[in-house]
Amino acid sequence: MKESDFFSTGTIECKRGTAVFSNDNYTFSFLNALSKKPNVYDREKAFTLSLPDDGFLKGVTHDGHDIAIYCGSPEKFGTPEIPSYYKIRTSTYIVQCGNQASCDWSHFEAIEFRGGTLNDLFTFSASTLANCPKSIESNTDFRCLSGTISTPYGNIKVTIGKIPHEHRGPDEYSFSNRTVYLQLLFSKSIKLNEIFHHIENVNKLIFFLTSHKNIIFDEMYLLKWHDECCQVFDDAQIFQEPSVTPVQKTPWHNLCFDELNDVVFSLLQLIYSNIPNNPFCFMDFLPSSPQDVGRMSTDIIHSIVTCLECELARVKTSNSTPDNKSATYLAESDKLSSLIKELKKTICSFEEENGPFPRKTHDTLMGVFKHLTLADADKFYLTYEKYIDILRLLFFDTSSIPNREDIENLVIHRNRTTHGTQQILDKRLCETAFYLIGLIYCMILHSLGVDDTQLKKLCQKHFLSE
Repeated sequence: MKESDFFSTGTIECKRGTAVFSNDNYTFSFLNALSKKPNVYDREKAFTLSLPDDGFLKGVTHDGHDIAIYCGSPEKFGTPEIPSYYKIRTSTYIVQCGNQASCDWSHFEAIEFRGGTLNDLFTFSASTLANCPKSIESNTDFRCLSGTISTPYGNIKVTIGKIPHEHRGPDEYSFSNRTVYLQLLFSKSIKLNEIFHHIENVNKLIFFLTSHKNIIFDEMYLLKWHDECCQVFDDAQIFQEPSVTPVQKTPWHNLCFDELNDVVFSLLQLIYSNIPNNPFCFMDFLPSSPQDVGRMSTDIIHSIVTCLECELARVKTSNSTPDNKSATYLAESDKLSSLIKELKKTICSFEEENGPFPRKTHDTLMGVFKHLTLADADKFYLTYEKYIDILRLLFFDTSSIPNREDIENLVIHRNRTTHGTQQILDKRLCETAFYLIGLIYCMILHSLGVDDTQLKKLCQKHFLSE
């Protein structure tokens, strides 16, 4: 997020006293607003900051825009009397768009993300017409996607499209729809301290589509509903400090909105869901910087295996009709469940005939079955073999496709390193790990409605190799 350039100083609301602030690259310095030297060291006139429940200090810039500065949890924030100077480093602050009336920080109806990495998530991300006749109006087709998702925060209408930019002159006309936006319109208003959940979930979606964590938005806005116009309008701009150099990938190596269409909304709904085995909670293996691309480590392997375990568990417990590629895995799981039921019956019958075991022993026997599942290596391979022809298209070098033994060795590596045993991470383990990342992607997309033909086209973009 680009740093705001229309203010650098202002006044801040204080519990006692008065203070001014200056902002230097997300570092806010607070100073006593005292004009006489004897008062500077008078503790009776020192300012005191008190953080509201929403975690934002409120103030106003010297050109009249209200500002909210995020300072974390109120329980962890406490400042005694400050005679002269106080400094806070924040990751987020919000500035009112207008400066005529006071900003109502109590509710917002929408969040909109614009530009940045979003611009590379349409297959034809830039469309420019220059020197066109004036008869060409702004009715050019802007591919717009819209859908409603159900979330723990209520229903959210998601709209993805492009913002048109026109320039008209006496003898020329230029038109561009380069800027992509993603808007979340909430059925129930959200509070200021709830914005982070929604920003994080949109980030996870873009992480997945770009296979990178170092993404950026040019602008983020909080919007309010206008009853007379029956639409939302920009009310405040969110500024978030970018952590690293943003990813530079073209649409030809990303999973794009207009390729996935309604699957985008299924992805976002899955991200929002509170199911216990949500794979999006464990995608720590995606690179966070350009230097991390192609890097593999034991910790990353742990994350890959955990994420794949979660995705398999999600498929197993899903209420929807299983896809054909999960059928063998689910059949084997059902077969094991049937065996476990028979074994439990056998134990109960044995105890009826010969007397019960001591309570702890009985609980131990039954506890063994409670967590008994197919071996990880078997679960992985039963699914992996169904996608192997598709996964061949995902990587440039397909001279040596991982086999069952490779997957077994990777699981052994994960298990041994988890228990503290030192293991060598060789090239074959790394290659297998990257194929399992591809498997996670294919399983998620296929389970949400992407068929084999479309999945092959997506894999031909080699989106994990850039």
